[in-house]
Amino acid sequence: MGNRVADDGVAKVGVMLEHLSSRFELVVEVLSGISGRIDLLRGEMVDQFAEVGKQIRFLSQQIGENRGGLSELRAELTAEMVRLGEALGATRVEFRQQLADAQDALHHDIADGAQRAIYQVREEIAAGIGGARKEIPAEVTASSRQTQEIVRAEIAELRGGMQSELARMQDGLRSEIAH
Repeated sequence: MGNRVADDGVAKVGVMLEHLSSRFELVVEVLSGISGRIDLLRGEMVDQFAEVGKQIRFLSQQIGENRGGLSELRAELTAEMVRLGEALGATRVEFRQQLADAQDALHHDIADGAQRAIYQVREEIAAGIGGARKEIPAEVTASSRQTQEIVRAEIAELRGGMQSELARMQDGLRSEIAH
């Protein structure tokens, strides 16, 4: 009987050890599965971080290329603005010169016309006076001299008026050129 109790105890301990062994295997199996999942998740995270890193490098390259393109575009735009400014300045100078030439030509035309008119009036007056001297008595001659002086004064006034009108036109043209 003593042997039997001992055999029963050994059998019970053996059964318990078998249960513990199977449970230990289950625990090891579960832990192996969890470890595999953790390794898998870690691998996926590493892959995702690598992909994010690639995308960041790609975006950085695109930003760098865009900055380079913007710098080139800014330089081209600046150069074009300088060329336009130079062309505009040259055109402005040319326009002012043409306007000044036109103003001078107009001034000379007006002055020449005024001189011709004055000369013609003098000629007509002189011719009229020369013929009238022969026909007009002395008192009319005196009156004629007075008229001549009046006409000369009017001619001088006309000349002054034409000169002031010419000066006004020049000032008007200059103000238009300045604007």
